[in-house]
Amino acid sequence: MHSTLKALAILIPGVGIGLFLGAYLWQHDHAQNQQPMAHYQARSAQNLIEIIQTKKHSKAKPKTISAFDLAEAYYNAAWAYYLEKNYEQAIANFDKAIAIYPRHHAAYSVRGTIKYNSEDYEAALKDYDRAISLQPEDDTYYRNRALTHQKNGTPAAALKDYDRAIALNPNKAEYYQGRAALKNTLGDVLNSEKDYAQAQTLLHQEGSENKPPQARCKANSEATKTLTWDDFKGTPPAENDYTAYTYWDVFYTYSVDLSQDTVACRFEVWRCFDHEKSWVRKGRNDDYSRLLKHEQGHYDIAQIFVKELHKTFASTTYSAKNYDQEIQTIFGTLLQKYRTIEKRYDRETEHYAHRENQNAWNEYFQKELNP
Repeated sequence: MHSTLKALAILIPGVGIGLFLGAYLWQHDHAQNQQPMAHYQARSAQNLIEIIQTKKHSKAKPKTISAFDLAEAYYNAAWAYYLEKNYEQAIANFDKAIAIYPRHHAAYSVRGTIKYNSEDYEAALKDYDRAISLQPEDDTYYRNRALTHQKNGTPAAALKDYDRAIALNPNKAEYYQGRAALKNTLGDVLNSEKDYAQAQTLLHQEGSENKPPQARCKANSEATKTLTWDDFKGTPPAENDYTAYTYWDVFYTYSVDLSQDTVACRFEVWRCFDHEKSWVRKGRNDDYSRLLKHEQGHYDIAQIFVKELHKTFASTTYSAKNYDQEIQTIFGTLLQKYRTIEKRYDRETEHYAHRENQNAWNEYFQKELNP
């Protein structure tokens, strides 16, 4: 009942500020007047926090603000400060998010990454421990903790985390590479070579037919698609008890035409449904017709993401010096926004069990995709 988002070679995280995003996207005609986009995002995320707090303490109280929503606002602000490399403010906002909603596993994880980068490995381990206790099925948390254990001089614990990361996601070449290097350090040369060989096999599969993942995705992309259970060809893992899982990718490419202080950019953006990574457990006492409609919603969110991403890319003026960073920041901003929407969708619909809320979301998808 969850989906995964993927970007084209983008590793920089972004900030999502929900429905307030559009009001804070910046556009200037002259490069010398531009400030970093992350500065505007940090300011806008802080404004969102102020708006939520104002509503929360307003006598009229037009809407109840949940602890999760307020924590998410601080979490988004923290991402913006992270982009500015203002790590002190980033940690301060992650701290607030955690204080308000102590089960915010992503806040622990990213705060742990900041502490890892500052070489405070003991503190990073504590944050990763908490993130994993709250979200024990996220393979990236185990991989990050493995790296931290290696830096902290606890290789046996690192090896256990690599094992767990691979058990959860056996298709990540980098996990096998990391474990191979660790085993080699520990003197387990034979098993190290096996892991290296598996990593090379996975890398070869990723490059099959000389097509990178984004090219294969583009070849199978569809602007509109109605899912059927036949699309879900993956094998359900033993590590969780979900009934269904939707996995989709979003990629983009761009070309640039440099002209003095600004650049003209042309973009392509697309999504595709990953049949092999999406799965369903059949034969349960579930309403599979309603569940399929719920999974369709996850895939519809991908298309709404694509539409907004393309529109935002096209409407932004880029500087000649920083256009690549500016493009990455736009993607990161919207990626985080739609991650938040995905979480809210599952939370409000109770994974399709809440009929009224599911119907409301279905109407939202219809309106967004068929204006």
